[in-house]
Amino acid sequence: MISGHRLSKGDYDHRHLNTDEIWQELSILFSSRSRNSASYKYGFFKSILDNLYNVDDDMKLTFDQLFGKFAEIYWNLVTKYRIAQMPAGKSAAVVTVINDFVQKNNIMAGIPFESLTDDQKITLQTKVKNNLEKETGIEIKAVNITVEGIDERTNNTDSQETE
Repeated sequence: MISGHRLSKGDYDHRHLNTDEIWQELSILFSSRSRNSASYKYGFFKSILDNLYNVDDDMKLTFDQLFGKFAEIYWNLVTKYRIAQMPAGKSAAVVTVINDFVQKNNIMAGIPFESLTDDQKITLQTKVKNNLEKETGIEIKAVNITVEGIDERTNNTDSQETE
């Protein structure tokens, strides 16, 4: 197991990373040194990228925004493309949550996420979030993530920050 896999909280080191340090961290994240049988890192990374332009006036994202996109990403993988994240015979927790949701709500196979009602989207997002909390043992609180990037007015590059 990777170190820290049983942590219930983590410390954040607020510092500016140069480009080489950012690429080094990303290469570790996506390398075989960071192995899990069911890893959600790709889905969360895509959720962050997809939400970069959805920040508020203070340049912040909420976990609700990230989980909304995360649920949408996995909805499409599971219901539209039928992609299994685990080897045959096993099922990742998020896949089980989505399949149960489809069955309990009599949702037609392959229906796009956008076709769900707002209430269904929120319910699914909450179920996915709660299941991941249960699976990991980590409480996912309403934390804001500050995303800072290139300031178009000055062309200055800033770091990313989590509060």
